Amino acid sequence: YKRFSAEASRFQICIDVYAGGSVYQDLPSLGALCKYTGGQMYYYPGFTKDKDGRKLHAELKRNVSREIAWESVMRIRCSKGLRISNFFGNFF
Repeated sequence: YKRFSAEASRFQICIDVYAGGSVYQDLPSLGALCKYTGGQMYYYPGFTKDKDGRKLHAELKRNVSREIAWESVMRIRCSKGLRISNFFGNFF
């Protein structure tokens, strides 16, 4: 999944995962898709329409109707003598 995430990120594709059900799902592996593309994972354990339907509807609606920024870049410059030792965030 990490290689696929890198490819999606290269084309500025964000992946959100909606997971629900009562059988085993390898969510940590699927989480790499979200982590490396700037997406989000939504998990509904034991999903039932009555219990989780409204929440799923609200989260899907928010996801497709929210404002989105395209191709933003943030650069941090260091003074001479300083160097960056770590990177934080979900992007390559």
